[in-house]
Amino acid sequence: RVSSPRPMHGVGEVLGYNSAASRRGTLAELQVVRYPTVPSLEQYKNVDVQVGGRLFQQVPPKRRTDLWANLTRMTFTGRESVMKYPGLQAQTVSQKTCGEIEKDIPRTFPDVPGFNDPAGQRRLMRILRSYAALDPEVGYCQGMNFVAGLILKYLPNESEAFGTFCVLMRDRNYRELFLPDMTQLQHRMSQLEGMLPPNISAKLRNCGISPALYAPQWLLSCFSNEFPTTFGARIIDALLGGQTLVAEVLMRVALEIFRAIDFPGQEDFETVLRTVREGPRKWNEQQLSAVLTRALLQQ
Repeated sequence: RVSSPRPMHGVGEVLGYNSAASRRGTLAELQVVRYPTVPSLEQYKNVDVQVGGRLFQQVPPKRRTDLWANLTRMTFTGRESVMKYPGLQAQTVSQKTCGEIEKDIPRTFPDVPGFNDPAGQRRLMRILRSYAALDPEVGYCQGMNFVAGLILKYLPNESEAFGTFCVLMRDRNYRELFLPDMTQLQHRMSQLEGMLPPNISAKLRNCGISPALYAPQWLLSCFSNEFPTTFGARIIDALLGGQTLVAEVLMRVALEIFRAIDFPGQEDFETVLRTVREGPRKWNEQQLSAVLTRALLQQ
């Protein structure tokens, strides 16, 4: 039996949170949604690609395509998943799970070409359904749509994209964050809270802002719901090219984001949460790249 998805409900339209629900800070009241702040022309620009400990700046996106495909083929999980993909598509997945996936597909990168047309949405649907069939314990959970979609953006070969998704989920243990009881997600959020510099931690605590108000959006989507897709893609470069677990890398990135945020002097709930959620979306490419370099290359 394929497990049921865990939707997260109750997101406001402006900041992505419901004020009353946010003050309670419960995971069940949050939802992973995409902020369409990135122009669709993003996909035609050159990108920064990280290969191991080296950063290659402003290279054609095909370099990333080749990198991910080659790194996936080098793993047993990647090769096995590619071979299993046709058969998984024929397996039965519960109607409820399919319904939840279908509901999330149109919300996945609606501003990015390839995801706002029926053919592209069907490709994403097949990958998510196939993973739900492969890993019944996880099934489907919101956020997985953004990770799979981010991979599909650079890997047009659908079976290879599925293989890469499986490498992240299984070899790098991304799946721990999507388990039904969400205990690992809460554990990782507590770890992140403990990693914050004392002054930032105190400011958030004084305002009643818990990690549940920002961390699920970042961690469950590999940052691709609130940041340019190139930001999350460079994180995947590092994950595929190393052996570090997904959650550990994502927490390092989140920590550097907090260190780079210019917090206001006032300490009220709305202002500080707005700064955390909206501030980084205003950063330019150089600022975003610097955050990733500190998180991924200067550890």
